[in-house]
This record gives sequence, C-alpha cells and structure tokens, in this order.
Amino acid sequence: MRKQLFSFVNMLVLASLVLVPLIVVGCAPQAEPTSPEAAYKPEKWTFYMTGDYSGPMAPINAAHIPFSVDFCNWMNEQGGIRGVPVACIARDNGGDLAQGVAAYDYYRTLEPKPVIGSFHPAYVAEALRERLIEDEIVDFMNTPSNSTVFPVSYLIAAAPSYVGCMATTMEYAKETWKGGDIKLGLLTWDNAFGKAIFDDQFRQWCDEQEGIELVAEEVFAPADTDVSTQIMSMKNKGVNWIFDNTNGHGPVVISKSLEALGLLAQDINDTTPGKIHRATDVWGMDESSVRLGGGPGGILEGLIGIRSGASWSETDNPGVQMVKEQADKNNRGPELRNVSYMLKWGKWYFVTELVGELVDEYGWEGVTGKNLRDKMLNTAEFNALDLAVFGYTPKHPYTMVGKVYQVQNGELLPITGVRQMPDLRPEEYR
Repeated sequence: MRKQLFSFVNMLVLASLVLVPLIVVGCAPQAEPTSPEAAYKPEKWTFYMTGDYSGPMAPINAAHIPFSVDFCNWMNEQGGIRGVPVACIARDNGGDLAQGVAAYDYYRTLEPKPVIGSFHPAYVAEALRERLIEDEIVDFMNTPSNSTVFPVSYLIAAAPSYVGCMATTMEYAKETWKGGDIKLGLLTWDNAFGKAIFDDQFRQWCDEQEGIELVAEEVFAPADTDVSTQIMSMKNKGVNWIFDNTNGHGPVVISKSLEALGLLAQDINDTTPGKIHRATDVWGMDESSVRLGGGPGGILEGLIGIRSGASWSETDNPGVQMVKEQADKNNRGPELRNVSYMLKWGKWYFVTELVGELVDEYGWEGVTGKNLRDKMLNTAEFNALDLAVFGYTPKHPYTMVGKVYQVQNGELLPITGVRQMPDLRPEEYR
C-alpha cells in the first residue's frame, strides 16, 4: 500500500526549494546574496518521505504521516520558512527495499527536484547512496549503521548510530549494575535493520573493555512470538544482559520469553545468578513498545536504552508540552504518541531553520542539496525546541550524544544526563 501526503504537509521538504535543476546545479555556496526584490520565492517548500508505514516497523513509523500534517500546520502558523509555507509528500514502502527505491525514483523526477528527504528504513538509504550523490539530494535518515553512512556522502542521520547507542547503554550498565562482569548477548531481528548491531567496530570495542564481554549473537524473525531457544543458547554461554535492535513488539517478545523461562530481571539492582537483564536500542526504547508490553507494571518495566530525543513522559520540558498541545488539538491517539512523532518534530524543525539560514545568505536559489548538506555537516550543536540536539562534522554524519532512559511504571524517563558516545567509526574514516 502506498499513501501520499499532500497539501500543506511537510516542512522539511526541500523539494520546493530545489527550484529548477539548472539553478540547483549552478548555485555555489559562495554566490552573492540576491536582493529581496529580485529573489526567487517558491510557492511552497516540500519534504519527501518513504517509510515502512504498514509492515513490521509500522508501530513506530505510522506516526510519520499524521506528524507531517501536524508539524506543517504548526510551522505555517509560525509563517513557514521566511514566509514560504511548508509541505510534505510521503509514500509507504511496507519495509520493502524495491518499493522504497521506487518511491525515490518517483520523487527525483518531480519538478522542482527535491534537495532533501527522509528515505527509510536504513537499507533503503544504503541502496540509494550513489544516486543521492549523483542527484545531490540529502537523505536525512534516522539511525545509521557504519556501513550506511561511511564514507560520508549525502546520508546524514538524525539519531546516533546503532552501535553508538549500544556501547553507551552498556557503559551505563557496567557502571551501575553490581552483578560482576557483563556477559552480553545480542538477540535481534533477522533483517538488515536488526543485524545492524552485528558490527566489527563494536566487537572490537567490547574486546577493549574491562567488565564487558560479548559472548553471543542470535537472531529471530520479526514475526516470531517466542525466542526461548535462542535465550537458552545464550544462557548456556553465561549471558546476563541481552541487547536487541528491534522495535514495536520486538522487545516485548524477548522479555516475555525470558519471563516464561523464569530468567527475567527487571530491577537493575537484582544480581541473582542466572537472571538476565534487558536493554534495547533507540527505537525499542519507545512508547509503542511500552504499551504493547502492558504499560505500567508490564513486561518492559526496568528496560533501559538510549534516546537521542525527548520522551512524552518528560512533561516539564517546554518542547514536549508544545508538541503534546498540538497532538491534543489534532486528536492524535496514544498509538501515535511515540519516539518517531516526537523526534521528527525536532528533526524537521532543525532542517527548516537551516533552510532559512541559507535563504538569508544566498536567497532561495542557494537552497540546494549541496549547500544544505554542507551546512548540516558544519553545524556543531543545534537545540531543536528542547526536543533533540543535532550536531555534525564533515567526518561525522550522525549525532554523538544521548541520554539513557528506563521504563518506570509505564513511563520512559531519563536516568542519566547527556552522555557522549564512544567513537565507533571505522578506523579509515576517523
């Protein structure tokens, strides 16, 4: 199924600014600003998306489309980007690589040509690498693997890398848990997204750590509802912590299987021999997973993991208050109030602000994929409405900070301040 967002939807959507290809190609960052009177001004500015809105990642990604409507409405109430309204077009790919590539192929034929989009899942982004370079279109994706974003190109990630989140989470566990050395097992989905944590840089990092040993790596199908076989294999190798790279029901399946086997530890202070503690990735540390796990008192109580953006539970955060107000106004139910909706608000706001800066510097003609890419990769720290902080360098195309969160009485609450992540880039790209 394909869904297409329309009208005022978008914000990030740079398509409108792409102008015509001739101008996009011919505009250099050093171009002299155009006078306001003579400057080209598009009718709207569009951001393009494709994602899994109906497949295994739908519990998180289905929020993208209503979010787009809500953000664009709000952004246009603020005056858009320098007086130009924002919009978005989105197409469902169901998690299928061919459908994701087909959506991009359609977008790149449009006039004006897009200059930025968000093309998910990560394996879609990786497949598009060479086309993005040729077309000079930025893919502002979510969480990357090393193989996706290196060497640095037109793929820039809004969240930290999978392996950075995993290493930072396990650093915290090592500092906090009093049960001796961590014997870590990776249990994850048997697809490109899940297996992104099977990374040589992370394995090397574990080898260099005191008190953390990676002893097992197992996979399961996204449709599986029981992983007892994998867990028993891990238990026999001494595993006392399991980390997964799943989302939606994925973390729930693992924790339920552990509970059924009498092995689940939900209290980080529980050092009972043979019990296994739980940690998950940035997308498993999500409101939708907590709801699927039974909410307060449910199976995910005690689960820890990194988030690079605020959670809905942080009600003292003014950015969260604003986003909640918009969600309430637009009757967005609990199933849409997840990590995706919240992080993308910060993500799209970040892009619109940078586009506005380009307009101030060069006029709308200067809003090209190349110029936007260069500006993003040279933005060291940008606080997006207190919802997320984005920061990059020309050699580091994803964020390097996050907080450890924990499920506490059905709420996702930070249990650390902002933590700098280990540098797990491949050696040749440092």
